[in-house]
Amino acid sequence: MRKRKTALIIIITLIVLLVLASGACAALYFTTDLFKSNEERFWKYFSKNLDAFNVIKNENLDLQNQFKKQNSYVTNGTFTISSQTGTESPQQINVATTLKHDANTGRTYADATLQKESNNLLTVSYINSNDVYAIKCDNVYQNYIGFRNSNLKELAKNMGVPEDQLGEIPDSINFDLNLNLDSNKNDDTKTTYFDKLLENIPKENYQNLGKEQISSNGVAYNANKYSLTLDEQTVKQVLTDFLTFIKEDPTALNDFNNTMLDIDSQYDVNNTVESINDMISDIQENLTMENAATITVYEQAGQTVKTEIDFVTVKFTMDLSASEVVLLIETHDTSNTLTANTEVQEPQNQTMQITFNKAQGNEITNSISIVPDINHPEQSITISVTLGNTQSASINNSYLISVNNVVENVATTQSISFDTLTTAGEVEEIMELKNSNTVIINNYQLQQLQAFFNSLSPKIEQVLASALQALQQ
Repeated sequence: MRKRKTALIIIITLIVLLVLASGACAALYFTTDLFKSNEERFWKYFSKNLDAFNVIKNENLDLQNQFKKQNSYVTNGTFTISSQTGTESPQQINVATTLKHDANTGRTYADATLQKESNNLLTVSYINSNDVYAIKCDNVYQNYIGFRNSNLKELAKNMGVPEDQLGEIPDSINFDLNLNLDSNKNDDTKTTYFDKLLENIPKENYQNLGKEQISSNGVAYNANKYSLTLDEQTVKQVLTDFLTFIKEDPTALNDFNNTMLDIDSQYDVNNTVESINDMISDIQENLTMENAATITVYEQAGQTVKTEIDFVTVKFTMDLSASEVVLLIETHDTSNTLTANTEVQEPQNQTMQITFNKAQGNEITNSISIVPDINHPEQSITISVTLGNTQSASINNSYLISVNNVVENVATTQSISFDTLTTAGEVEEIMELKNSNTVIINNYQLQQLQAFFNSLSPKIEQVLASALQALQQ
């Protein structure tokens, strides 16, 4: 189990390092292409795919986080689950929410109330006070019930976790996860990793394929075309040499371990070399590529407008513009099959389209539209996030997930929406959670907690059943 967890963390870290390598590309190649090699030109324009993150990024998020750190505030919201078929009236479930944060005490209060029309059916509240996190439902129990986020190994021991598993449990949970992909490394460090990653790719694998007339996001381009071909042996060599460099170079190994610890604070750095050796063996023994992969980038006027990554059975195509990115994922079944009548059935192909949009104004809206099969555009999923600015004392946000389908010419839509209004200002005092007013599970043994929660179970079942019955009336 430990080896599998370590291998997963190493894979994540390699992805992080690859992202850093792409970032290094942008810093390396910013002048004219006149004297650049095919390799340099390819990586210069491939690195510009990172611009796609600008379409996904919402600059108002950082401003809002800063606003909330500096102010006490109240957020009122409405959470709605809706379903509509054809012209029928939509069926809805509404939940009214409130969140309050007191910057002076650092305490946070929140509640959610299940509603039907003007009737409140069920309310659950939450408080974070210092390192205590707890919830309460007045219909079930009169006090808050929660845990103290400290000395969790002792809590786990009291809950019956075996001694040999306690080492896997942190002393506390960090709820403010912030993985810094830049990792405070300068461009020289990124360039070193980038060079090591790519130095075993043969130069002849890079090609300048001249100009080609293409279309990207509905715009015609006479684009320059650069490609890189990667076969199985090249990929194995690149990954093996890169992992070998990491384990043998003290600086790289230290950077690697620090990144691992950012991901998992319990990571054992003493096992890194052994884990990397296992990864190398796994790559050499199990990595297979039936066909070579080809990566092609298209550039005009210094801007990357299209990128294709073709694995033969799967092909990714990304069209880029300043406010929209369209990703096509084409899957190709390259095998013929026989029907019951011994007829050869043609291979089945399918293309998924994912479109990322960004609209900017006082509010910034990021949206994602997913069409699982472009031959059936009536089936789609839309995700939209709108974040308001912080120029006034209030912020309007809205979130939407919508699933659309058409069955026998009847349209159906299921959606989840959440609209909030955040206002800065003084808030009512939020209760401090203490042993005298809160059931903090850290203070009790397993047998005591089992008896306590068993006594609550009938009441919980009764309250939930009553709320569900009221919704269905």
